[in-house]
Amino acid sequence: MAAASPCQQVVPNTVQLNYLKINSPKDTHPWQWMPPAQGSADLDELDKRGK
Repeated sequence: MAAASPCQQVVPNTVQLNYLKINSPKDTHPWQWMPPAQGSADLDELDKRGK
């Protein structure tokens, strides 16, 4: 049986923090690497929303 959608092997950079943003499956790019500063800021914002 064929997969419903393609898959991608993701290999993180072991030298620095890695942030992978998951977008809507309808977007042309369902995921993207985020710069460490942006990824950290996005996580901080999510933490604030959860409190």
